[in-house]
Amino acid sequence: MVHNGLVRGQLAVSPTSGQERDLMIEKETLRQEQREELRKAYAAQANKFAEWLETTKQKLTNNRYRLEDQRDLIEGKHEEIKKKRAVLREIEDLSAHLEQGMIFDNKFTTHSTVTLAQQWDQLNEFTRRMHHTVTAQIEAQNRTGVDEDELKEFTLMFKHFDKDRSGRLDHNEFKACLRALGFDLPVPKEDEPDTVFEVYWTVSTSIEMVLCAWKST
Repeated sequence: MVHNGLVRGQLAVSPTSGQERDLMIEKETLRQEQREELRKAYAAQANKFAEWLETTKQKLTNNRYRLEDQRDLIEGKHEEIKKKRAVLREIEDLSAHLEQGMIFDNKFTTHSTVTLAQQWDQLNEFTRRMHHTVTAQIEAQNRTGVDEDELKEFTLMFKHFDKDRSGRLDHNEFKACLRALGFDLPVPKEDEPDTVFEVYWTVSTSIEMVLCAWKST
């Protein structure tokens, strides 16, 4: 009787235990599916944003337009870049949800929010510098009358001597650039002023000023 009672007790309990186990498995499966969907949602946004970053930089660096057209392209892209900051915030929100769910692995992407934010900042700064450079070239061209091909060649030389990429030449950079352009700059004696060089020198010399000095020779 005890044996039969145990059997009957086991038979009575087993269905309940099996249902609980099935429910736990079902809940865990659903949880894993939700985690996977969250990974995919983040990856889709992050991958698309990374592709946009790369495509935008290529369009900015590989263009062969006239200076005025380059300026228009850069200004348009700069506005687009600023608007894309909102998309980056959405990706950061998705990343926060992943962290809250203790999800730190994602086989669907290699892009982290930190990396994407850094790349966005770099692209934004790159565009700002490009706009400054192209605007300076347009102003220099208008003031000096050089043609665009001549200006491109000169700009390459200017950039070669602009070691700190400031867009201006310091004392030594400017002197080296003038000599490369064919200026005859004699070496002054000790304690004597460099009168020939000082004719062209200002505290910090822009590409326009160098062009003007070049055209005056």
